Amino acid sequence: MVLRSSDSLLRELSFEASIPPHLAIAEFVKKIKGSSSHYWNQNLSADKLYWQEGYGGFSLGSKQLQQAVDYVKNQKIHHDQGTAIASLEIADH
Repeated sequence: MVLRSSDSLLRELSFEASIPPHLAIAEFVKKIKGSSSHYWNQNLSADKLYWQEGYGGFSLGSKQLQQAVDYVKNQKIHHDQGTAIASLEIADH
């Protein structure tokens, strides 16, 4: 896995990563959620980290990669300025 960019708002975490083709997105997300909550809860805070059920994910071609990296890096600015791309931000819970 190659983490290319990340941004964390209080209620959400967004990142762009490259994963090997043999690893299913669902398995990747399961590992990220499990290892990050374990590390957080054991080492960083008395406030427990809980993940919501579900996730959003999609694949990109090489032509869209830099645009996705830039979007994630500037996500807080997009939220503050109202320039977020709705289809990338909305998740049905």
